[in-house]
This record gives sequence, C-alpha cells and structure tokens, in this order.
Amino acid sequence: MAAGVPIVASDVVGISDLLTPSSRSEDTLGYLVPARDAEAFANAIIAVVQIPDKVILRATRAREHVLLYHNPAKMRADYAELLKNLL
Repeated sequence: MAAGVPIVASDVVGISDLLTPSSRSEDTLGYLVPARDAEAFANAIIAVVQIPDKVILRATRAREHVLLYHNPAKMRADYAELLKNLL
C-alpha cells in the first residue's frame, strides 16, 4: 500500500481490515478476493489491468491512508499512549 501500487489480496484474517477502513464500499483501498480462489484472484488482476483509472485512484488512496495512519511517528505516539495508560 505504501508503494502506491494496486493491491489484490486474498480475504484472510486481517487483510479486509486494512483494505476496508470504513463500511463504505467506495473507500475500499484494494481488491479482495475469496481465500483459495485462484480464478477470482486472476480475474481481479485482469480487472486491475483493464480499468487503470479506478485502480490508480484506489492505489493513491491506499498510499495516503498508510502515510496518515501507519507512519512511524503515529505508531510511536500510539505505543507511547498505550504504555502510559498501562502504567
């Protein structure tokens, strides 16, 4: 996501949380396919190639999301807050 390239991923534990940060389908940051479904995975890759404008928009939003919510400074602050609350 941080690289700003299209994401096609299997829907396994934790991945959907990363690619769908809200309940709105238009906020999806990548393409999720059912786990262990090679045909669905291949079809998603084909879709990525065939609709580049939509894909570039999702990839750009995914990169922005990572830079905003998963950058080192934010993670450091979040961990500091967590440790402070534990003490």
